[in-house]
Amino acid sequence: MSVDNEQQQLQSLVLSAELNSENENLEQLGPIIKSIYDTDRQEAFLEQLAYINNS
Repeated sequence: MSVDNEQQQLQSLVLSAELNSENENLEQLGPIIKSIYDTDRQEAFLEQLAYINNS
């Protein structure tokens, strides 16, 4: 998986989490969360969250 693809997934996850937290949306986010975990990208995800929160 490329860094650009991972970054897009992180941004997608963050935006989806901000916009809507209904069950259907959470089910869609499951594979992305698993991918972040499986590729050991948790730190990058947290950094992205911090960046968005500070914007």
